[in-house]
Parts: sequence; C-alpha cells; structure tokens
Amino acid sequence: MADAPQPINLGGLGDIDMYPIETQAAARLVHQAGKAFATVWDATVQHILDAEKMLGQGADELGKTFRASYNPFSSTVIPAARQIDPTYDGLAGAGSKAVVRYLEVDGQIIPDLFRKLE
Repeated sequence: MADAPQPINLGGLGDIDMYPIETQAAARLVHQAGKAFATVWDATVQHILDAEKMLGQGADELGKTFRASYNPFSSTVIPAARQIDPTYDGLAGAGSKAVVRYLEVDGQIIPDLFRKLE
C-alpha cells in the first residue's frame, strides 16, 4: 500500500484544511449510519403500519384525541424516514469525493487508498 496522505494545508498558512484519512473514515461512518437506519426501519415500518390498522381511530375520547394529533404527524414520518438512507448516502459520497478532490488539488492523490463507498 502507498504511504498515507498527509494532512492538507493549502496556502501554507499553518492551518489544516483537511485530515484525509479521518475525513474519509467519517464519510464511511455516515454511509454506514444511513444503511443501519434503513435496515432497522425496513424491518420495523410494517409493524407500525399493522399496529395502526389494528388500533383504528380510537374507541374513546383519549384515543380520538391522540389520533387527532398523531395522524398528521404520522403521514410525514414514513416518507421522511425513507429519505434518511439516500440522504446519508449522498452526504457520505460528497464527503468521500471531497477527500479525493482535496488530494488531487494538493498533489498527493493515492487512488488505491480511497475507494468509492459501497
């Protein structure tokens, strides 16, 4: 394996613009978090939907009051939850590409060290 890239200090001002290894690792963690959420969500969402059908609209005043405030919220949760994995995947991909771009600009690109997120 090639030597690991050094911290990037564009402009030579003494500040560090990026730690490539750590930034790439963080992008992978973001990617993994989205996948982990999607796995749990996919296994759970049908249970939630089945329970909602079973509970109906509420038989008493407490149930009806709960439903009146729950229903509008519940209609936004499922579409929002379905966007977590693609959103995190996009963020992770952008982070990974930023590392590669920074390394290119800094002149220390090491292609075999940074691979596309899978």
